[in-house]
Amino acid sequence: MARVEGKVALVTGGASGIGLSSARLLAKEGAKVVIADFNAEGAQQAAAEINAQGGEAYGLFLDAGDESSIREAVEFTVKHFGTFTVLFNNVGLTNLQKDLDVVNMDLMEWDRAFPILLTSCNKIPSHRSAYFHISTKTPVKTTSCRPFTFAG
Repeated sequence: MARVEGKVALVTGGASGIGLSSARLLAKEGAKVVIADFNAEGAQQAAAEINAQGGEAYGLFLDAGDESSIREAVEFTVKHFGTFTVLFNNVGLTNLQKDLDVVNMDLMEWDRAFPILLTSCNKIPSHRSAYFHISTKTPVKTTSCRPFTFAG
C-alpha cells in the first residue's frame, strides 16, 4: 500500500518509541519524512535507516520548548520538501522511573515535563511558519498531550 504516497510528514519525537515506529510506517507508506527530536543523533540514525530502505528522510534537532527551534524544524521541512502535509506531534519527555504515574509524579519532574508537552501541543501546529503549510485538511496527530487529558 501507499496510503501517504507523495505526502510530507514532520514527525516530532521521532528518534525512538512511538515516534520512530510512526516515522518508519509513514516512510513505508510513501511519505517523505522529517524526524525532529531533542536526540539529534537518534533522529539522524532513524533517517539513515529509512533512507537505506529506499525512503526519503532527514533527521534534525528539535527542542519543542523553544519557539526558535520549532520554527527551524518547520522551515527545514518546507525548504527541503516545499511544504508538509502530515504533522505527527509526538514530543514527550520520558523518565520511566519517575513519570509513569502522573498523579504521584515528583513535582520537579512534573515542572520539567509539563511546559514542554503543552508548548509542543500548542506551538508546533499553530506556529506562524507552519500555519501557511498546514491546511484544515492536514492530519495532525498529537500524542504528547494524551497523558494529561486523563489526569483530572
